[in-house]
Amino acid sequence: TVDVYEADLRRIHSGAAVTVTSAAFPEERFSGRVTFAGGVVDSMSRTMKTRVVVENPLRRLRPGMFAQARIVALSGQASKGITLPSDAVQELNGESVVFVAKGAGQFVARRVVVAGGPEAARGAKTVLVTEGIREGERVVTKGAFQLKAELTKASFAGDE
Repeated sequence: TVDVYEADLRRIHSGAAVTVTSAAFPEERFSGRVTFAGGVVDSMSRTMKTRVVVENPLRRLRPGMFAQARIVALSGQASKGITLPSDAVQELNGESVVFVAKGAGQFVARRVVVAGGPEAARGAKTVLVTEGIREGERVVTKGAFQLKAELTKASFAGDE
């Protein structure tokens, strides 16, 4: 449960990407999503309880722990970009990329910017790409991991 300030309520929405950090494990980032944003504003703290679900496979986060949550909030206007399946976005040399079809079975890796950063894609079904591709371009949505693997394998071929 995250306390969201009253002034920020209009920008928080269900499904928003969340990154949680804890004083107990400052080097770790826990990714998740807002699952409920609504309810009553506390008259003393001027905050509203917002439920987030995060990946916690090693059970490091415990009930009652103090943590900070960074929520990818909506700006004052509608989010601009292209929504893609999260599997379409791959990490290559430390950058988020998608594979754009060039025709005749050829593809090019194109650097993109994902709203909420690379961690926004973890555990999400879709991501919002805000830079790097244009509407109408054909992007690989299934098989992007295999293309990345082939590209990585080809880059090591000269090292033998």
